[in-house]
Order: sequence, then C-alpha cells, then structure tokens
Amino acid sequence: MPTTPSAGAGISNLLDQTGVATGYQINLVEAWMDAYPYGASPGIYPSNVMKSYYRFCDSSPRNINLSNLDASSYDLTFFSSTWTYNSVVEIEINGTAKTLSAMNNTSNTITFGQVVPNASGTIAIAVRRAGSSVSNCVYLNALVLEHGAADKSAPIITKEPVAAPTIYPNPVGDYLLVNNILEECEVTISSIDGKHSKLVSGTGVGKIEIPMQSFARGTYVVQIIDKASGMVYKKLVIKKIIGFVTYFLLTFA
Repeated sequence: MPTTPSAGAGISNLLDQTGVATGYQINLVEAWMDAYPYGASPGIYPSNVMKSYYRFCDSSPRNINLSNLDASSYDLTFFSSTWTYNSVVEIEINGTAKTLSAMNNTSNTITFGQVVPNASGTIAIAVRRAGSSVSNCVYLNALVLEHGAADKSAPIITKEPVAAPTIYPNPVGDYLLVNNILEECEVTISSIDGKHSKLVSGTGVGKIEIPMQSFARGTYVVQIIDKASGMVYKKLVIKKIIGFVTYFLLTFA
C-alpha cells in the first residue's frame, strides 16, 4: 500500500504471492493519520509486514474497499501489532464484527471466512477502535486475501466436541510436538510458499513428535486433519535455530 494513507489511495491489479496479477483492487475510502514501522517483530509475517502499520487515532471508522472481485467466496485475515500501546481493533464485514488486540502481538489474527462480494464485485471493510481498547489509536499491519478458501475461523462441529490439538514449541527447533490426539489424524507441514511439505500420520491417544532438523529457517503452515470428525486445524509456526529462541506454548483457538 502507499506510504501516505490518504483518502482514495490504493493499488490496482494486485499481485498474488507468486507475482501473478489478479486484477483485484484495494482502496482506502478515508485518510488514515499516518504510517509507521513500529510493530512487533519477529512473527508470523515477513519483517517489513510485522513492523509496518497504518494508524488513526480518533473514533471515526475507516473503510477499505476490495474491488474487481469475482463471484467466488474469499477468506480475509487481518493482523494488528504494536509494541507500545494497549490497542484493540474492531473489523466489520457484512455486519459481522471481530476484535483483535495489537499489544505485543506477533501471532494472533482474525479471519472472516467465505465472504462473498456484492453484485459490483466489492467487499467493504470497516475498521474502528474497539470499545475495550485502552489506546485511542488503531493499527493495521496486514490484510491477507485468499481466493476460494474454506472458512477456517468457525468450523462446523458435527459431534460432541473434544479438546483441540496443541502444537509446541513455537518457534520450533529440532522437534515439533502435536499433543492431545484422540483420533486417527494426518499432520502436514508446508512452507508458506507451498514449495516444501512433510506428511505425518498418527493414531491413538497421545502426541506425535515430528523431526524438524531438515527444515530451513522460515514460516510453516501446520495442518491437522482429524479423520474421524473431518475437523481441520491450521496454525503457523516459525522454524529457528536453537539457542536463539525462547519457547512458549501455542494452542489452537
């Protein structure tokens, strides 16, 4: 996006992650106050995304339009991060609102699944300060648009729910552990660009230990499929060199 977030600023013919032009367009309806490189880093996105944000510091919402979209459904994921202020952003699409805390955030996102554009091929997004926010300012670092993806934010549960699996540590060193496995499952670990993947199968109660020594440093998508229920769990993990990371538990929401 432009470094000066003025009204009407935007990008036409957005490129996807492989550099292919999509024809999609993004525009700011109103001006934002400024843009700054003071977000949390490192995290689930590239460093320049983690550190940079658009900001406004008043109670009026800011609207963003995604246009020239086809009639398919889309997943929209938002990321907000700052080291300094206890800020909570609220995002609203098609009457549904979700909130996200930006303070020291390096991994949490909010996703709107299976969003369908209006008849003009536009998805309208409203960004505002949440009622629970201590800070007067709102921060937005990233908007990820996925074409035709399934709704991962609210999966349908067709049987008695059980505790979701957990993966740890994150960042990961030599081994990644998947815990709380109650059924037969498949675990796929893929690089963020989709070029490299590893498939592991597990059965029975307990945990799966996945060697990660051969994985290069970077961000990976961990997907767990519970074959009995059909439930799919996804999470991003960061592979780093042991001795330079602090481990903490990361659970599925």
